[in-house]
Amino acid sequence: MDFKSNRITLFLEQYEAISKLPVSIQGKVYKAVIDYNFTGIMPKLDTTAQLAFDLIKPSIDMSLTKQRAGQAGGYQKATNGVAEGMQDCSSDLADSKQTLSKDVAGAKQRRSRSVANAKQTDSKDIAEVKQELSKSVAEGKQDCSSDLAAFSLPFSPTPPLTNSKSLSIPKYTRECVPPIIPQGIFTPPQVEEVIAVGKEIGLSEQSCRDFYNYYSAQNWHLNSGLPMDNWKSGLERWRRTEGKFTQSDKKGAERGYERNYTKQQLDEMLGDTENFDDIEL
Repeated sequence: MDFKSNRITLFLEQYEAISKLPVSIQGKVYKAVIDYNFTGIMPKLDTTAQLAFDLIKPSIDMSLTKQRAGQAGGYQKATNGVAEGMQDCSSDLADSKQTLSKDVAGAKQRRSRSVANAKQTDSKDIAEVKQELSKSVAEGKQDCSSDLAAFSLPFSPTPPLTNSKSLSIPKYTRECVPPIIPQGIFTPPQVEEVIAVGKEIGLSEQSCRDFYNYYSAQNWHLNSGLPMDNWKSGLERWRRTEGKFTQSDKKGAERGYERNYTKQQLDEMLGDTENFDDIEL
């Protein structure tokens, strides 16, 4: 290892002795001491300056020897410390790797158990859902069969609508049942719903009732023969025409499309009378 001094040791007695020399010689002595301490090169001085330097040189050599020995010992200690530190790091690293491997193995094992339990739970849940769904479908089919059986009675069609205010209706029995309207395609509104929406667009209650009665009598079919798919749009059209027949409506009415009445409507119209010529729709 290359030695380099990092300080100068100058005693008080040496300083006082140099201070007694002329100023020009003091500078030469101090310059020689500094150069020799840090470079090791012997200076070339005149007699007086050389004498002063020779008196100081032994203490400089002793200081350099101590510095050299201290640095050598410190370097050795540092080298040993680094080696020991590296050995400790290697040992700690090995322990960390072993611990990490154990943790990873344990985590994988726990994850596998969790996945297996989750799959088993999901399978049970799916089986239960399928069972409930099958049960609901079976009950729904049974309810549908009961409803179809309830509506399986014969139904007589109503006479066609004419331009006259009163209609001659053949004698109906109280056993008439309403026609089956396909669910999910169009749901006839209640008269209260028609009145509420009609008021929002400026129709009177009577006009709303006329609309409801008119299309209820047609089983919620347009005069073109097609089923109504949006009664609110029909109510808006009714408002624009103020409940009057358009030319196409008249032609449709003259062609005599089939009209169906519900049991409630027939009960209200028929009552206890048997003179059907006096009934107005």
